[in-house]
Amino acid sequence: MQHLYVCLFSNGHIKVGRSINPESRIAAHADRVSCMGVELVEHRTFACAGHVIPAESDLIAFCASKALKVNKNEWFVGVDFLDACEAAEAASEKTSDLQQIEHGDGYPIFQPTETNITPAQRRELAAKAGVHEQYLYQCLTGRRDMNPAEARRVEDVLGGAITRQMLCQKTWKRIWPELISSKAKKAGG
Repeated sequence: MQHLYVCLFSNGHIKVGRSINPESRIAAHADRVSCMGVELVEHRTFACAGHVIPAESDLIAFCASKALKVNKNEWFVGVDFLDACEAAEAASEKTSDLQQIEHGDGYPIFQPTETNITPAQRRELAAKAGVHEQYLYQCLTGRRDMNPAEARRVEDVLGGAITRQMLCQKTWKRIWPELISSKAKKAGG
């Protein structure tokens, strides 16, 4: 199960994020900043009822709107810890199980859910496609775009089980504009 987490550090920074193993992730953050004399003061975790990626996005958007300063998109200065926890709890309770999230231009950003592509299936698909599983995961979750030639090869090798649009979420419309019109035709537009 995926979780959201909120951490308060002794320097006043709030760190938010998502993880399958939040306690381990939080411990890693605490360890990373301890060399600078910063300590973890308090933390809370929230099990997600639905899809974790939109929940994390909601939490980050909330914190960014309240912050005096944002560092690396998930570290915030000037956000009240309890307010961040309330936002995390509200975000985690959303029961959306989205496989696609509408992008501002009306085209979806693909977000595989745990029921859509399991970690075991992702490992198998990555091995079959000849890419690292973590790289595939990062591309499928929109953290980065795959090299276009590689995305096309992966789509071909996997017989369309994973598409170029899923692997190049930020750039596919620019790289393959012909796919935009075929999507519109399929949608009846």
